[in-house]
Amino acid sequence: KQEITVGTLIFRDGDKDMQIKNNYDLTWHNHHTPSITGTGVYNGDVGRITKIDLGRKWMEVLYDEEKIVYYPLDELEELELAYAMTVHKSQGSEFAAVVMPVFPGGASMLLNRNLFYTAVTRAKQLVVLVGREQTIRTMVGNAHEGKRYSALDEKLLALVAQA
Repeated sequence: KQEITVGTLIFRDGDKDMQIKNNYDLTWHNHHTPSITGTGVYNGDVGRITKIDLGRKWMEVLYDEEKIVYYPLDELEELELAYAMTVHKSQGSEFAAVVMPVFPGGASMLLNRNLFYTAVTRAKQLVVLVGREQTIRTMVGNAHEGKRYSALDEKLLALVAQA
């Protein structure tokens, strides 16, 4: 299999990958009808590497079994491998199977019903929960979603005051 190393990642033919940044300018064409084209690949889109051409310096990725995108090999920083991902990155996607670790500890703000629901509803056929039943009960019983304090409102007000 052809492969290319980008930083600490090794991309190979057949690998699943994920676009991690919106790119409205990236051109794609339809796999079945190449005359159909468009632009835009978006954060969270998951595809499969179908070809790496080291001579021509590009990598071909197939998204949704229909969109083909050619990435220049020096512009792969918008991609990461997608064999496993966080629940947050999976939002809006579906998978045949989902495996979710459910252990106590870690960030308590993540042990909530909303995160659990999001994880299990990503699966089309199979959900495997690995961990402790008590942790699942804790998550299901916790309807509180931790609010992150980003001070965004204060920053926006400061910008408006400066204008």
